[in-house]
Amino acid sequence: MDLHLAGLRALVSGGTRGIGRAVVATLLAEGAQVAFSGILGAAIEVAAPVLLAAVLCDCAFGLVSRVVPQLNVFGVGFPAKIAVSMLVMAATLPFMAGWMSEHLDDTVLQALRVLKVAG
Repeated sequence: MDLHLAGLRALVSGGTRGIGRAVVATLLAEGAQVAFSGILGAAIEVAAPVLLAAVLCDCAFGLVSRVVPQLNVFGVGFPAKIAVSMLVMAATLPFMAGWMSEHLDDTVLQALRVLKVAG
């Protein structure tokens, strides 16, 4: 199938998985110049500290429930897990600003390079 895309430039967001990956493959097969990015890796990097804190909090309350079985772990653990996750998120937020700025700059520069706007 010839879609007459040879020589055209395309920017595909979310092109590393699923439908985006199929779109990138089709555009490349048709001869287009393609720049693509994936957001899954960046999302995991941003969410990893909070997820780790939540898992560690669950493990700690699992141990507490074995030591003090009469304690209502769900009643105490859920608000504690939320508080710990919020504290970790607040503690990592200043570091995320620089990382996100750098990541955004790299992504925009790659897109501009493919679109031949920037050298």
